[in-house]
Amino acid sequence: MVTVPSPNLYADRHQDSVSENDDTFEDDSSNEFTMNVWSSLAGVDWQLGIVPFESDDLLSERISVEYRANAF
Repeated sequence: MVTVPSPNLYADRHQDSVSENDDTFEDDSSNEFTMNVWSSLAGVDWQLGIVPFESDDLLSERISVEYRANAF
C-alpha cells in the first residue's frame, strides 16, 4: 500500500503543483517493488518497478491496482 500525496493546490502552474511519494517493499515470495506516485492539479500518475525473484509464479498475474479515496 502506498499513499497518494496531496498536490500543491495553490500552485499557478502544473509543474509547481506536483508532489511525489515513493516507497519500496517486498512480498512473501521475495519480489522487490519500488512504487512512485505523483499527484498534481492534472491528476495522479504512478510507476511500479519490480525486481522478480526466481519462481514459477507469473508475477504479472498477481499484480492489481486499487484506488481508495479518503475523506480528506
